[in-house]
Amino acid sequence: MHDERSDKTNIGLTHIGMAGFEVPLNFEQSFPSELKVFKQTVLPNRSGKASVFMRIRVLQVSELLSDTIDTAIADVTVDFYSEDALLFQDVQKVKSKARDVSKHHSENIEQALLEGLESFNDFRNRHRPYGCLSELD
Repeated sequence: MHDERSDKTNIGLTHIGMAGFEVPLNFEQSFPSELKVFKQTVLPNRSGKASVFMRIRVLQVSELLSDTIDTAIADVTVDFYSEDALLFQDVQKVKSKARDVSKHHSENIEQALLEGLESFNDFRNRHRPYGCLSELD
């Protein structure tokens, strides 16, 4: 997986406190480290298969605030490549609602990545030249 985002300083804004002050939102570790943990958990490597690379183009979180319930949004765009050939591009927007949505961002990002992988797997199953999701690099 490769982080191709032009702005790598943060992934969006979150609101804190009763006044809803906006503060930048960052990963606990570096984004490549976070992706590595995701890949190791979700995509075990299998040797001898065609390599497919994920390039993260957009990864942005935002919040919509209201008087009663807030919405956390994760926007994720991922390109899937084999060597230098673009195979597939996926765009996901995952939303969740709660009174305090700040704690939902990591779940929404993970869900968006998983849905993108499922979309790529559906595409791959229709075209069959490449291995399954567990063979992504």
